[in-house]
Order: sequence, then C-alpha cells, then structure tokens
Amino acid sequence: MNIRTVGTTVYRIISMLGFGFSAYALDLPVVVDPTTPLTGTYAAEWNTAGNFENWTTSQVTAASVAGGNFTGTTSGTTPQILCSNFPGPDLDLGFNDYLELRIQVPATHTGDIKISYGTTARTGFSTARVLVIPDALVPTDGAFHTYRIDVGPEPWWRANLRDLRIEPSATSGQTFAIDYLRVGDLPGDVYLANAEWNSDYEMSSKHFRFLWSAARAAQGVNAATARGALRNAEEAWQVYVKVMGYREPAESTSSPNGNKYKVNFLCIYDGYWMSSTGGGFGYMNIEPSGLQVDPPSWIIPHELMHVFQHHNAQTLKHSLCAMDIS
Repeated sequence: MNIRTVGTTVYRIISMLGFGFSAYALDLPVVVDPTTPLTGTYAAEWNTAGNFENWTTSQVTAASVAGGNFTGTTSGTTPQILCSNFPGPDLDLGFNDYLELRIQVPATHTGDIKISYGTTARTGFSTARVLVIPDALVPTDGAFHTYRIDVGPEPWWRANLRDLRIEPSATSGQTFAIDYLRVGDLPGDVYLANAEWNSDYEMSSKHFRFLWSAARAAQGVNAATARGALRNAEEAWQVYVKVMGYREPAESTSSPNGNKYKVNFLCIYDGYWMSSTGGGFGYMNIEPSGLQVDPPSWIIPHELMHVFQHHNAQTLKHSLCAMDIS
C-alpha cells in the first residue's frame, strides 16, 4: 500500500489486488468559487417558485423554493435535502466527473457540508459514498459561494447517478440557501479524436477511442465490451494523472499543436502491446482475452502505463512506476 499526497489531497493507492487496482480518495479536491461554470449534464436549479423538483427534506423547517433558491433552516444535527431514484447522468465514460454546489450559509456556520450519492450500481446512501466540503474551506462571510469537487478519483462514482443528498450543516438553527447543484465536466476541456487509426466500429470516452474490427465483432466484441474497456481505461487515467501526477498522453511528443487528443485503444490485432505513431502519439492494442471487465484485467493499466511512459520520457517521475510490471 502506498500513500501519496497531491497538493492537499491524500490518496491511498491499493495497487496489487490480484486483479486490477483502485484509488480510494480520502479527501477529494475542492475548488471554491471557480471562475467559469461547469458544462452540466444534470442540474437541480430550483428556478420555479414552489417547485421542489422532487427533492424532500429531513430535519429542515420552513423549506421553500423562491427566487431561484431552495431555502430552509436546520432543525437537527443531520439536516438533509435529498432526491432519490432519478434518471441521472452516465458516470462511466469520464464526461461527468465534477460536481458543483452553490450554497449560502451563515457566517457562524459550523460543520462540514456533505453530499452523499447513490448510483444504479450502488443504490441509496452509504457512509462509503460521501463527498465532503470541509468546514475550513467555507468562507465566513455569509455570502453565496460555489464549491466544485473533482469526483473522478472517487471509487464508486460509476454507472449512472441515481440518488443525491445534501447536508448543509451539522448544527441546528442555521439558515441556508442553495442556488444549484450540477454534475458535468470542466468548460472547454475537450479531447479530439485522433484519426491516425480507424476501424469498423468505434466507441469513445472523454480520453479514449476504442476501435474494433469486424473480425473482432464476429468473435463477440461489442458495445458492452467497448464500454467496459473504456471504463477501466478511464479508471487508470484518474490514478496516473490525478494521483501519480503524470503528464497526460494527449499531445504529440513531436509536433504538439495546442489541442488535446484521445488515446487510440485498439482491439484489432493479436496480443497486448503499446506502440507509437509517426505523429508522436502513443497507442495500445489489446486482444479480447485481455479485456476482462469485472473484476478488471491488469492488461489495460499495464499497456496504458507504457503509453504514459512514451509521453513522459523526458520528465518521468517514478522510475518506470510501480504499475509497470514488464
């Protein structure tokens, strides 16, 4: 087990589970008052007076929706506003890895602001699925502030979002107002398709293009295979970039042009291997036997690390990295 501090965020990396790895985020990165709003795919906005948008309360009095805000006063130490079993956004492909809450609490506010969530894979609420805005980050001016949480490293932020619960305070008798809660992506954080490779079939996530041939389709590779492979590749990306601090393999090593490109992930040829193109981009090929989804195969993070090595050759931080087991 390795413990690594990235900024003010501490992660526990459990890197040898026998099959696959996962990163358990003890404290997820929180940005206070980001300058530009998320590109959202889910939002609770409360813009219509009297319309609670199916959100309910517990230990909250005088709940109201007016002026574009959900307001109330806490009446216990675990006040909650919550919404369950809604058709939320897809969390598997990297496009919805940020959650943003704009809330006003009193200058005398005490206690962390907590957001619990459930998904179609793990429904309802659990102490294992709680996002925290630490009390120390909450300004003491009594004004509205926006809090953006990078949820990408969160282990259970997968499948489709289904349940959300906000605990605005840990103290009774405190008023609050919530402007919105949004889930989406960073504005302008776009990765273009790298057309150096193409095939008969394709599916894309935020950082990858999964390409498979008609011959592989005849062997059973399909959209479900592609989705599982992309999910596990995105999982590894979170660890390599956000936890271990590697440069993204998104720009050409020979002729960068200011754009970011998706990594080409082939299921066309035999074997498991990584290579690079004349354009300076690393890519990888994994045959179907290396694409086990659950529990995940080690093959995807292994070959992807070689892609990262290609793009980090001049500034490699971790001496081939513990994830490279070649």
